[in-house]
Amino acid sequence: MKCLIVEGVVAQIEEDGDVFEVHPSFVWVDCPAHIHTGWEFNGETFYDPNVTFEALDVKFRTYRMEQLEATDWTQVSDCTLGHSDVQMWKAYRQSLRDFPSTDGYPFTEFPEPPQVG
Repeated sequence: MKCLIVEGVVAQIEEDGDVFEVHPSFVWVDCPAHIHTGWEFNGETFYDPNVTFEALDVKFRTYRMEQLEATDWTQVSDCTLGHSDVQMWKAYRQSLRDFPSTDGYPFTEFPEPPQVG
């Protein structure tokens, strides 16, 4: 998907092959499928201007706690993961704790869990 950004706002959304030439002050950017026209774009992140900071903060903090609780098993002494996997989970869990203090919070991407195998 591509979003046409006009003055920091998503003005139009098209399939990748359907974009067209626009004025240099406008720009096409890649965007996830869940984005809608009217959303704002700060150069890195899309966000719905109708969602308040407080609502996102509660949502993200709740989700963060759920993720921390769901990954507690990775940090117990009898965990069967290898040392490097344990360290990746430890780093992920720290990124969850640090998430509310990241630049742009809560209008940033949530930390992704590690891909261990």
